[in-house]
Amino acid sequence: MNRPCGFTLVELLVASAVIVIAITAMIAMVRKGMELSTTDGHRRTARAIIASRFESGQFNYSNYLNLVPGAWPPEQVIIDSHGAGAADDLIGTLTIVVGNETIVPGANDIQIPYKNIAMTVLWQEPEGAETVVIEKRLAQVQ
Repeated sequence: MNRPCGFTLVELLVASAVIVIAITAMIAMVRKGMELSTTDGHRRTARAIIASRFESGQFNYSNYLNLVPGAWPPEQVIIDSHGAGAADDLIGTLTIVVGNETIVPGANDIQIPYKNIAMTVLWQEPEGAETVVIEKRLAQVQ
């Protein structure tokens, strides 16, 4: 019996479908990886913005008495500057809340007053809202 060489049309269609599905899955993985990388870069930028604020003289021990409890006015911050102009920059909002609190470290009723400073940066990614919150406790040096 003489068998024909080559592949049937059905075999070629199945192989093509498998290759198309594999390529589509790889493209989706690369896109998601790029989105996650971009979002992670934005989180690092937000943490750097907050860290630079904490390092400023406004939020250190020497300015303890001037830190008034309450919410400070929100500020706009640039999360991602695209360089082509302000219209396409990714803008976030920095909020700062200062509160008076007290630590009772042991059973001897000694109370240590401190200020709790919470800074939040909020911005909008294509997947949804992202937030970075960092808190700092500041006790008065006596």
